[in-house]
Order: sequence, then C-alpha cells, then structure tokens
Amino acid sequence: ARVAFASKVVSFFVMALALVVALTDDGALSDLANVQNGMTLQAVPTFLIGLFATPNFTPHAWVIALGAAVGFITTVVINYTYNENEDNYFMNAGVWGLCHNLLIMATIEPILRVCGGLKWSLPKWDMPNCASYGDMPITYDWVNGLMRNVREP
Repeated sequence: ARVAFASKVVSFFVMALALVVALTDDGALSDLANVQNGMTLQAVPTFLIGLFATPNFTPHAWVIALGAAVGFITTVVINYTYNENEDNYFMNAGVWGLCHNLLIMATIEPILRVCGGLKWSLPKWDMPNCASYGDMPITYDWVNGLMRNVREP
C-alpha cells in the first residue's frame, strides 16, 4: 500500500511538471514524448533481469537503480541540451541512456563482486512482502522448484 501511494504521489508531481512544461514551452509535447520514451527504455534491463537472470548473474539492487538513474539523467541531458541545437545531428536520447545504463551495470557490478562489496543487505524496497506466501522469501530457486516438471505450451 505504501508503494502504491508513493507511486501515485510521484506520478502526480511528474504530471504537474509535464503540464507546466507543455503550457510554457513551444514544441514541448514532442520533447516530453521523446523523454518519456527514453525513460521507459531505462526499465528494459530491469525487466529482462527479473525475467531471465539467475541468482549468480543478477546485479545488486543498488547497481540496477544507479544504472537506471544514470540512464535517465543521460536521456534528459541529451534531449534538452544536445538535441536542442539544430546544427547537431539528432541523437536518440533514450538509446544513449540505455547504453549508459548497461555500461554502469556492466562495470560496477564486477568491481563490487571482485572487491567483496556485495555484502550490503538488500534495500527494503527490493524485498517483497511474503505474508501471502508463507514465512520464506520468494527466491529464484524456490519458484524454479515449484515449476519443475511443469510443461508450458
């Protein structure tokens, strides 16, 4: 319930900011669409990691969050600085943000693994509420064990 409330509050402020930008700037709607697409693209690595990564290859939650934040900042900076100059060749800000997102994860995660920096506990926002699933946490191995011998079409 707290996550849903927080997401509604953040959504309200983002929509208010988008409305102010759209009403005060010429051509702002196309800029907002470009930034929105770039921001959406930053969620793709997290989504794919959640679907397909095994525990040995899953980056730490803070590394994923840092990669997404850097990708988002890159998207906004390229869209509102570099692409504003009409003499420059247009760059897809979302794709460059995605590249920076992946680069951050691909460089910081191995460094942390080598240096033993993964002894941090997971942040509370990355631990699901297990009340409806019993006392044990939902892990990759547990779900994999439940799905063993299940044939899907």
